[in-house]
Amino acid sequence: MPKSNNPFTETPKHKSSKEIPKTYNVSLYDHLQGGNTINFIQARSMGISQLDSQIAQIRKFTTIYTRDVRINALRYLEYSLHPFIN
Repeated sequence: MPKSNNPFTETPKHKSSKEIPKTYNVSLYDHLQGGNTINFIQARSMGISQLDSQIAQIRKFTTIYTRDVRINALRYLEYSLHPFIN
């Protein structure tokens, strides 16, 4: 019987400390690196669901800045790799 290729049963390879994990959404990280901010509306238009969990993955290796944005009765979070200037 051929060996199944299950990523959860394979032994993890040693990573150097300089390697960035690839568990995050690369297009989201590229968007943020370009100096852009993102909120859930923009994320949906980019095809990204569960923005908060994607941001949590990126926060494991870099700082993400967050601010509350309110438009009328709607409140949402906006994320950036750079500090927000008020």
